[in-house]
Amino acid sequence: MVKYLKGARIGVLEQMLKTRVGSMLSLLLDINLKQTRRLIFDIFFGNFYGKDIWGNRRVFNVIYELSLFNITSRESNIRSKFDAADADLLLKGCTKLNSVAEVASTMGTTLWYDHQDAASKRMDKVVACGQFTTCAKMLEYVLALEKILERETSLPSADRTLSFGDFDQQLFVAMRKQLEDDWKAFKEDPFFYALSGRLHFQAGCPGGSFLRR
Repeated sequence: MVKYLKGARIGVLEQMLKTRVGSMLSLLLDINLKQTRRLIFDIFFGNFYGKDIWGNRRVFNVIYELSLFNITSRESNIRSKFDAADADLLLKGCTKLNSVAEVASTMGTTLWYDHQDAASKRMDKVVACGQFTTCAKMLEYVLALEKILERETSLPSADRTLSFGDFDQQLFVAMRKQLEDDWKAFKEDPFFYALSGRLHFQAGCPGGSFLRR
């Protein structure tokens, strides 16, 4: 092996090195992450603990949910689950959110935020994307629970998969209203919550050092 390498041309050695580095990066950033995601998905949505153990207690929340490339898939999924009014609430007026989510979802897996990321405020977009995507998924979740509650109203208590006491019902209604109000605010300004007295990220430090504004 050593004898072969000594006699190899520089161009060949360069190509071998690039291929090796590329395979290591692929293993670290792609294959390993996909395996981790598969395990997490199987815990919450598969048979790891039993298929129904997390029923009505889980939300599938990913950074690309509202990205441009996922628009068609998201619309198809939501319109298959909700009536026209709820679907329109979740889908219409999301143009600003889609643009921010697209930038956030294409950020590489890294421990460093460089000056280009800082200049484009990419980290602000990642934070805002996490906030408005979580709001969207939680609103989708409570709308789905509303459907279950309405559908099971006439069933005996023992046959219901979901039921609330008076206090829980009041809390649920208040949470639903707050989520809807926040969702409408996010559609007007994706950064309305992210920029309210939070963190400013700087380039050049692991994790992107931050300062309070």
